Amino acid sequence: MEFISNVTVLKKRPGSEAALEMITRAARFVQPIMKSHGFKVGTLCEMFPKQDNLLGLNVNHGQKVCLRLRQHYDDKMFLPFESIMGTLLHELCHNKYGPHNAQFYAYLKELEDDYYALKARGFNPDTPFGFLGPGKTLGSGGGRTLNGPARGIAGIPGLGAHPSGRALPNTNTTLPVSKVTKPKTGRQKRFQGSGNVLGSSTPSPPPVPGRRKPEAPTREQILAAVQKRLADTKWCASEDAEISKEVDENDDDVVFLGSKKVSEIEVIDLT
Repeated sequence: MEFISNVTVLKKRPGSEAALEMITRAARFVQPIMKSHGFKVGTLCEMFPKQDNLLGLNVNHGQKVCLRLRQHYDDKMFLPFESIMGTLLHELCHNKYGPHNAQFYAYLKELEDDYYALKARGFNPDTPFGFLGPGKTLGSGGGRTLNGPARGIAGIPGLGAHPSGRALPNTNTTLPVSKVTKPKTGRQKRFQGSGNVLGSSTPSPPPVPGRRKPEAPTREQILAAVQKRLADTKWCASEDAEISKEVDENDDDVVFLGSKKVSEIEVIDLT
């Protein structure tokens, strides 16, 4: 099954072969994630737009996904691979959600969790079978963050299951997890009950031991979320039809270097 039909780069820019290798590697890396989420992309292509801060573009929910691979001030210098992967995951999220809203960012977090789970399990798209070994665990010095603008990952979920309930790829590597719970005291037992949400007659679910009740967002947090959406809108033009048209039509450097199928990639099932 093909999830990305074509991978193309700019022919007139220096190092087009290196660019093709980089974008093809990114395409291989997201194949398991695309299969899990039911994504398809017609063409994954390189762009070098005149707008300095434009990093990614999704046209018609995956008909074409464009990525900036090079520094805006020097087309001979490529961006870090992790930064390109962060942009690619962001643009793939636009296959399902258009605007940069709360649903979009929650779904983007799922895609990023999938990506980090694959890396933690040693997934390597450059090897014939995709996996090299168990990989590095968080805190061991082997992890890297997605370096896309205004986006970072604090950690990864447990490797046994995805937060949404979807199973992660089956490998021969298993990590035993043990949890030690302290016996409840009499005082804890007396006060462990279900309450009602203020202004509602619906009982609240019982508290989970060891987990704090989430606090309501502060004014500063809400403001930060708004600022993040505005920042993402500047470097991701998927919501801007005018910019999309400009990149698609007015950039006379958009000459593609052939076409490269990625259907032969062995895809690891995340479902």
